[in-house]
Amino acid sequence: MLIGFLLFIGLTKPVLFSQTGFAKAIPFDAIVDIDDILYQEDQLIVRGNVGIDSLSLYGLLLAGLDTMGNVLWTRVIYDTSFSSHLINNTPARFMVTSDHRLMIPVKYYNTGDLAIYFTDLSGQELFHRFYPYEGFNIFPFDLVELDGYYYVAGTNTYEGGNYAPFVLKIRPDGEMVWIKYYGDPNEYEEAIDVDINSDHTITLSATQYNRDFLLSEGKEGWKKPWLFTIDTSGAIISEWIGEKNDPRTLGGEYFLRLDNGDWIIQSTHFKNVPTPFGETVKTSPTVTRLDSNFNQIWKMYLSDYEERSDRIGDMDIDTIDQSIVIAGSKYVPVSDKFEYVNCVVRLDTAGSLLWDRTDSIYFDRKNTHYTAGLVLSPSGSIYVGGYVTVEELVPRSQGFII
Repeated sequence: MLIGFLLFIGLTKPVLFSQTGFAKAIPFDAIVDIDDILYQEDQLIVRGNVGIDSLSLYGLLLAGLDTMGNVLWTRVIYDTSFSSHLINNTPARFMVTSDHRLMIPVKYYNTGDLAIYFTDLSGQELFHRFYPYEGFNIFPFDLVELDGYYYVAGTNTYEGGNYAPFVLKIRPDGEMVWIKYYGDPNEYEEAIDVDINSDHTITLSATQYNRDFLLSEGKEGWKKPWLFTIDTSGAIISEWIGEKNDPRTLGGEYFLRLDNGDWIIQSTHFKNVPTPFGETVKTSPTVTRLDSNFNQIWKMYLSDYEERSDRIGDMDIDTIDQSIVIAGSKYVPVSDKFEYVNCVVRLDTAGSLLWDRTDSIYFDRKNTHYTAGLVLSPSGSIYVGGYVTVEELVPRSQGFII
């Protein structure tokens, strides 16, 4: 199914200490959420969800863009049985495999099923498979390729609301090798980021927390960082579980491993701030560097969390100069109101801020940006994808690229 679209160019402005860039909305004539972005052979590829009004369904959207943000092609995949929504209602990654296919994990919204789609590099479907799972819902998030196999990681939910990390291992033809669950299914544990180590093991960034932390408005209770490493059979070979409300990092979000073995761990910290009507919880993204034995080297708060709540959508390392690049959303005053705008931050590995840039697709309208992913080109250019909601525009949710 083809969905028509119009491409609007937002403000383009030079940024001090970096090249001139652009910010563009990509509004299709449907509701669009962008979840992730890839760079492949001088082309950008985004994935997301799209509302198909004529079918009353949500589908999987794939689109290719040139490096100036102009759309080259689009594909929409939806449930041809018309029995479910093909939509992942948490942000999910996708990747280009070594044999030049797109591999895309998805969650079927109505049924909770886990499926993986394989397409060519222009989004044409090759095949897809469904996978068995335990529990009530399964949410894929990240994936890697190692020694000819693919590994998909995320969180499995059980009836009663408990969570546990999972890893699925499959062959290139999609056949399942194994699926394994980690932690205690009677607790609250999640994983969203996964990476390959030099010794061909796999590390997951996860978190543990109790029911009070999950359900209370004031974030009462506790949360712990949890990094665990598995071998290719899925067995845990090492793990680190931090303290309750660990002052080094609360963990559970994006992470990087430096060549010397140090960890760069991103998290979100919470603080109860007094208001005229009581208290409210504000959040600040943090980045922490720990040595290989998890001793803190430095920790940086990326915002003044007494005044606002900011959020991070992705983190990567620039191999050209070993700097850390972070993309997210920052709550800032625009004219007489506050808006969540795009934010890109660059740090060096010593914890010093190199620069911090913000941008908005629509400065003159009330809008909220949800930054979903970033990718670095071989030349060092930074591309960020996501979606923006604008109250007075139709459709209300539009994809963007900066």
